[in-house]
Formats: sequence, structure tokens, C-alpha cells
Amino acid sequence: MVRLVVLFVALVALSGCASRLAGTPTPNEQAAREATEPLTSARGLGDLPTLDYCSLTDPKALPDSVGPVAVAPRGSYDYCRFGLQKNGTDIEVRVGYLEDAETLDGVDRTGDLRRDPPRGLKVERGKEEDDYCVRFVSFTDEVALTVLAESLEGTGENLCAVADAAVDVMIDRVLAKKVAHLTFTDRSVGRLDPCEVVTAEQAATAIGTPGATPLAYPSGHLCEWAGPDSESTVARLYLTPGLSSYDVETTKEETFAGRHTMTTATSVESQDLAMCQVETDDAGETKGAIDEFVLIEVLVLGKGKDACGPARALAEQVWPKLPG
Repeated sequence: MVRLVVLFVALVALSGCASRLAGTPTPNEQAAREATEPLTSARGLGDLPTLDYCSLTDPKALPDSVGPVAVAPRGSYDYCRFGLQKNGTDIEVRVGYLEDAETLDGVDRTGDLRRDPPRGLKVERGKEEDDYCVRFVSFTDEVALTVLAESLEGTGENLCAVADAAVDVMIDRVLAKKVAHLTFTDRSVGRLDPCEVVTAEQAATAIGTPGATPLAYPSGHLCEWAGPDSESTVARLYLTPGLSSYDVETTKEETFAGRHTMTTATSVESQDLAMCQVETDDAGETKGAIDEFVLIEVLVLGKGKDACGPARALAEQVWPKLPG
């Protein structure tokens, strides 16, 4: 009698473990369902402003044909970069630079018919020059990741093969759910929305462009203001970690809103544009593993024009809103 009771209890326990609510998918069913769902940027990448772009790449997974890794991956809030060396040529690969239909308007893109990734992903070919090659990977909501392979020697050997290999690794990692995210501290500029640091009216007044409107990039760390006229002044605000790239030979040190500031006037060689960059590293997370800086870039039609006046005026509006 005791043995029968024990057997009955065991059978009840087993049946309880095996039971599930009607209509609730098993893990295998859930995975199969997800594998057929169109992949939006939210599904594939999660929260875009906190995306860790270095989780989208793995240089060790690249084929030997692209060359050995020379510089380990280093991240920003907009991209991840690493270096390769092929036949004595240094190549920099950047993965990230989120775009959408609005920010890509007018950018040359051609569908890559050789590739047919799953879940509605689309690979497009961008510009292909002797010294760089661009690829785009678009999600079904038209948000796209950019891959750039660039020779640091002026010209490179088959840079598009490098970009294509980086695209393959990136797609594999997205589909395998290997995407990671950053955590911003309270003092990080990464928590700010650059298009909301100042109002459109404040930006328009500072750069002298009536009717200027903001263009927000999907990463959440870059904003651009431009007027309705194609020849109007353009201003961009970048919130990013990393080391400044300003030229000590041409940069002027100044102070705006109590913050140490570097101002660099230059021009765009390939176009009739004057450019000025105003940046401060006296903001955000300045201790620990990541240093942050804030950059304002202003472009004015005409190489002889003053681009630094508008840049300084915009900095006077932006700097007081920064943490630190």
C-alpha cells in the first residue's frame, strides 16, 4: 500500500512539472517565432542611446584575409573603432554611426544583391573610394548602422572586403543577441539629449540662421541645426567620450561660461566652406575610465567667412547646460 501511494505521488509530481498554460509558447517555439519576426532597430539593438557599439564587432572573428588586428576596439557613444594591418597598410574600421531615413536623405546607397540577411535586414553599399569603403545595414524601421573601412596610408588594398567582413560579423552578433549597453553616471553627458540642450530658437539665433530646425540622429548623441536654405549655416553638437583631436598648432584656448574651451578655425578643402570647432573637456565624466568632451562644429558657406563667431555664440548657450 505504501509503494502504491509513493508511486501515485511521484506521477502527480511529474505531471505537474510537465504541465503548462494553454497558449504559452515553449522556449523553442518562442525562438522560432522571433526568428521570423521583422527585425526593427529596437528589437535588434535595444535602447539606442546606451548602445555599446563595440559589442557589434569582434575582430577575432574576422577572416585572416583582412589582416591581423593592430589596434584593439575602442568605443565612443556613436561608434566603435579598431585597427587592422594588411600588407603593411594600416586600416581603421568603424562600426556604428546610426542613421535613419531623414539623416540619410541624399546619401548615395545601392542595395547589395549578393546579400540576403534574414528578418528583413538589408545591406547597402555606400561610397567606394581608393582610401575608404562604406556599407550600411538597415533594419525594417529604416534605422541603419554604418561600417567604414579606411586606409590611414591614403590608399588601401580591397577595403570593401574588409567592410564586408565587418558587416558579416555585425549581423551575426545582432542575430545572436550579443548586443550590450552602457550605463551612464549622473554626471555623464551621455544622459543628455543634444537636441534639447538648447531650444531651436536659441540655436538659430546663435548661428544667425532664422528658421533653423534640429535634426536628431538615432544614436541620441548628435544634433544638427540648419535653416531652410541649402546655403545656410549648419551647426552640430556632439556629446562623446574619448580624446580630443584638436590641433595644438592652430587651436586657441578660451573660456566660455567658466569652462576651458579650445577653438579651431579651418576650412573644408573639397568644398567652399569655412569650419570652426569649439570644444570643452571641462564637462561630464572626467574621472575614471572614460573622459568625455563636448564639441560644437559650425560650417559656413565661403572659405573666407567667420565660422567661429557663430560657434562661440552657440557654446555660450550650451556650456551652462552641461554637467560638471
